[in-house]
Amino acid sequence: MLTKKLVTKILGIFVISGFASIFIFSFPAQYVYRLMELDKLTVLQWNTIAFANFFISILFFIGLFYLLFRPTLTYIRDIEAGIRDMGEGNLDRTIPVKGKDELSSLSQNINQMAAELKERFEYQKKLEKEKSELIANISHDLRTPLTSIIGFLSAVKENRYESEHEREEYIDISHSKAQQLERLINDLFDLTTLSDNQVNISKQKVNLNLLLQQFVMESEGTLPKGMKVSLHLSNETFWVEADPEKLIRVFENLLTNAGRYSLKPSTLVVQTSMESSGFVQISFSNPAPSLSKEEVEQLFKRFYKKDQSRTSTGSGLGLAIVKSIIHMHNGKVWATSKHSTFTINIELPIN
Repeated sequence: MLTKKLVTKILGIFVISGFASIFIFSFPAQYVYRLMELDKLTVLQWNTIAFANFFISILFFIGLFYLLFRPTLTYIRDIEAGIRDMGEGNLDRTIPVKGKDELSSLSQNINQMAAELKERFEYQKKLEKEKSELIANISHDLRTPLTSIIGFLSAVKENRYESEHEREEYIDISHSKAQQLERLINDLFDLTTLSDNQVNISKQKVNLNLLLQQFVMESEGTLPKGMKVSLHLSNETFWVEADPEKLIRVFENLLTNAGRYSLKPSTLVVQTSMESSGFVQISFSNPAPSLSKEEVEQLFKRFYKKDQSRTSTGSGLGLAIVKSIIHMHNGKVWATSKHSTFTINIELPIN
């Protein structure tokens, strides 16, 4: 349905064309009648002159109306052509915005719709690519330990070992690979449920400093050789609305990540501070080889490993799980790598 501005424009063109046609119809006719002796004109001549003037005026009206309306008609055709191109998949096509009437507004809306559709298609393509990469990564990371397990157990079953010590070694390796496989499957399950919001979190008021103290104390026996933890807590008491079990899972993943990639011997520094109003910042810092900006940006992607050969024992899901849990707590997480020091920063709202 045409709206006010466009209707006004069409009515204006109609009125202008009409007045111009009336002028053409009346004044030339009067001029012709003055040139001729009116009393000598027959009815047929009179009617012929009147009809000719009327016909010329109608043609003039149509021609003038078309000329004045032609830019609008051309614009409508441009919009139609743009919509047709977009419908055929050319979402880079844009319709020029002319004037300030409903047609220009329509063009803007169509261009915006095309841009949003393009963005959605690109996002969908990105998801499909990530899905393919995810399936490939899962297949690789599941197959690697499984191949080792089958190989060593087959050697034991077929008595392809030279001593009982070697047999026990094969069994130990198979057990270790089975545990690695179990961790990978658990991490994958956790990440899937967290990403799809299928997991319920039980939030409660938590004293963050006490939770970190408890975590560090309980983790001392699990630290890798050549590594220790130094806790630097703010004098302020930070209360956060959180699921303590999920936060402990975050801390465990960060500790595991530091133990795997930190230089040895080293100290993992865990500290809390008030960085901005209403938020507490937790940081895990350890000495590590410097990372490029591109590598830092990739860290929280699923299955990303700094070791691109994918031979490391990690699943590549730890930091992705950290990111999902922190987002569930309305916080944010990011990484920095400066002067051979790698830091994971977490920001949580204070209750």
